[in-house]
Amino acid sequence: WVTGVQTCALPILYHTEDKELKNTAICLCGPNRSGKSTAIANMVYDMIKDGRTVILPDFCGKCQLSDELASVIPKDKILNINCDKWEELEGFGYNDIIPKDNSIFELYNCAKMKAAKLKELINLVNDGSSDLEGRMERYLEYAALIVFVCNGSVNDVFKVLKSHVLRHDYISNIPEELKETMEEYVEELLEIDEWSKATKDCPAEVIGTKQGHISAILSRIHRLKQNAYIEMMLKKETDNNINLIEEMQKGKLICIRMYDSMFATQQQKDIYVCYWITKVWGALQKRFCDIDQDKLVQTVILIDELYQTKNCEKYLTMILSQMPKYRTKLILSCHHLGQIPTIQEELKSAMCSYTFIAGSNKKNFYAMKEEFEDQGYSLEDLLHLKRYTALNLLAYEEGYWAGITHLPLPIIGNEN
Repeated sequence: WVTGVQTCALPILYHTEDKELKNTAICLCGPNRSGKSTAIANMVYDMIKDGRTVILPDFCGKCQLSDELASVIPKDKILNINCDKWEELEGFGYNDIIPKDNSIFELYNCAKMKAAKLKELINLVNDGSSDLEGRMERYLEYAALIVFVCNGSVNDVFKVLKSHVLRHDYISNIPEELKETMEEYVEELLEIDEWSKATKDCPAEVIGTKQGHISAILSRIHRLKQNAYIEMMLKKETDNNINLIEEMQKGKLICIRMYDSMFATQQQKDIYVCYWITKVWGALQKRFCDIDQDKLVQTVILIDELYQTKNCEKYLTMILSQMPKYRTKLILSCHHLGQIPTIQEELKSAMCSYTFIAGSNKKNFYAMKEEFEDQGYSLEDLLHLKRYTALNLLAYEEGYWAGITHLPLPIIGNEN
């Protein structure tokens, strides 16, 4: 832990490299033009130089943050996933979760993991309503499991729920070794079959699907498909998708570029970002299973203006405490903590480090008032910061360190 003084009157801050704390979250707060983007660029530059990976789901404006980071990172260390380019659209799915061997158990395990990710995503596709009711959630999970053990697509999961013909085709194609294991899931899924009335001459037969049994799922699928990009991605195969696990191990800046113009509403943006975050998280979980822990490259998830995607904020709140286990660090940037109330309490509990740049809202101080006052700092210290300085509350081995620092100068040029 260092706060080494160079030629300036104030120290330049360094974050702890303690084994137990290096993966705890960081939150930067400051108004527009305060120096946030420059501070982020400096951090990312150092991380990439040190061989770490940074994933930036960039959904603000015209992806200016991605461009700013690209100006200081070598080109061979940047991977751009251009979500707005039709010719580069990926298939919609969790292709990173693949069996590590040819065993039937690995096939089944990956199918279970992908089904769980899809269920999480569909529960996030809502307009303020709660998760799917238990029975419908099970139907979604079992349909996904049946499709995924047959190496089917996410789009086929949705079709299996609606079409009795495709549903029974997939059921008949379940690998022989898994038929007994899958028996109870198949039986429950068959509850959505609609049967004709038996007559003297014609026995009862399956003629359709009980729409009322899956109505909430269908409503959420409709919300997914309201966005043209998602609709087209669902129709594409995932064979040519980027494997995030492989890329995470290369120490790169991965920019997932999502332009504002891709979304007609904020809800569409939220859904799309939620998809990518569940996909990244699924890849991180699978990577942890497949690669020795001492070989895992630290992966940083960097998100600017999280307040634009409320359901994504909810999801990150759920998984935040698990991130350090997977050698993953979350960095958030916002104007003030009041924009991210859902995750703020979890950040505080998880020993997040805070940097409040000059011009920050005084509510930032009140959110961490006790911690700052324990270190001898008051609201006046925040309100009287000079330009390009910051009041910090940083987690380290002995608790929190508080202090006022200069922001680092912008990096000059590009090492391309």
